[in-house]
Amino acid sequence: MKSNKHIAICIILTVIILLLGYPANLVAQVTTINGRNFEKQNGKWFQVENGKSYEVNSKIITIKSLLSGYKLNKFNWLAGTELLKV
Repeated sequence: MKSNKHIAICIILTVIILLLGYPANLVAQVTTINGRNFEKQNGKWFQVENGKSYEVNSKIITIKSLLSGYKLNKFNWLAGTELLKV
């Protein structure tokens, strides 16, 4: 009889812990980098701007370069990178 109560208490505690932990998975991760807001939804990052969400492509990075013209082209060639937009 005592073991049945123990099992019932363990089951109730397990259910409570699962119910309390479930909403934490629903909360989106939010961060701000250089004044831009990013939000993680369903395992993907989105940039949020003016109420709209834009998916972040993790294969493309944006950098600010102090190089210009010939030096920038030479750097890209040496690094094996591709310049998509100036």
